[in-house]
Amino acid sequence: MKRLAYITALLAALAATSSCTQNNGHIGPLFGSWSLQSMTVDDADMPLPPGVIGTTMSFQSDVVRFNLIYQYSHTFESFATWSKTGDVMVFDFAHHDDVTAEGTGMYAPPSWLGFEALQETVTVTELDGKHFDFVRTDDEGHKYIYKFDRTW
Repeated sequence: MKRLAYITALLAALAATSSCTQNNGHIGPLFGSWSLQSMTVDDADMPLPPGVIGTTMSFQSDVVRFNLIYQYSHTFESFATWSKTGDVMVFDFAHHDDVTAEGTGMYAPPSWLGFEALQETVTVTELDGKHFDFVRTDDEGHKYIYKFDRTW
């Protein structure tokens, strides 16, 4: 009887410690959620839309979710895939489903971040366990600087 209890406890411990927290493998320091702390365009602060209390980016596997958070728990989500080579990161919004056309609805680039193209390329300037900063220049030559802090 003691042996059965020991085996059961061992199996339970193994199951608890072998669960996966990062679907499709470890993606490094990007995994998790990041909250926008500041955004500037040509060195001028760029405010979020009226009624918005924050925005986040969350990474898992090759998918990123941009989340615009309004007062009273209303949110707007935008999804993309991403790739990163060195310090260059590309967000790809060229996706669709049976109902939503490519680059619209939940696949639309997050306009509140100044993203408009189906593929946006940024240069990562800082990425560690606490901070994720990147810059990009739009087609008109405006320089955007984004600073995010990890939420989880």
